[in-house]
Amino acid sequence: MQPLWNTPGKAILTIGTIEPRENHLLLLDAYDLLRAKDVDVSLIIIGRPGWKNREVIDRIRGHADFGTRLLHLDNASDRDLSEAIERADCLVCPSLAEGFGLPVVEGLMHGLTVFASDIPVFRESGENFCRFFKLDSPDELVLLLEEWQEHSGCRRRALVSSKSFPGPTGGKVPESL
Repeated sequence: MQPLWNTPGKAILTIGTIEPRENHLLLLDAYDLLRAKDVDVSLIIIGRPGWKNREVIDRIRGHADFGTRLLHLDNASDRDLSEAIERADCLVCPSLAEGFGLPVVEGLMHGLTVFASDIPVFRESGENFCRFFKLDSPDELVLLLEEWQEHSGCRRRALVSSKSFPGPTGGKVPESL
């Protein structure tokens, strides 16, 4: 694994275009709250700049942890993505809106513990396999992440749990597709 992924602590991964609907600001707020409590975590953000992204990009690049505990890859290759998933201990999907909920499915298929905003598409795609938080509550996400961070073997348990995850063909995809 490249030195790029040698971040300290448990690694929180998020994947998504940097734009308002992805709700990166909530995740950055939660990360700041965790770090203020000295919780040993890092945050890896993978996503290209989209529309209306200046506030998020400025906050990421201006962050005291940028380049050490807070990483942002805005042009990640498939290999980068694969290595980030391998390094990650959990995936956070804080989106306000999604299509199918593919990030949740991909995270679960890779055995990651997945924390997702409580929106219908994530409820459908993540079923009983995700931990859900209110999409306007960094405090609620922090409580879930603290609980997760305190327990050893989280990745191993998630991998065992993900083996029973039905995946994208779990009976909810219309046959016409």
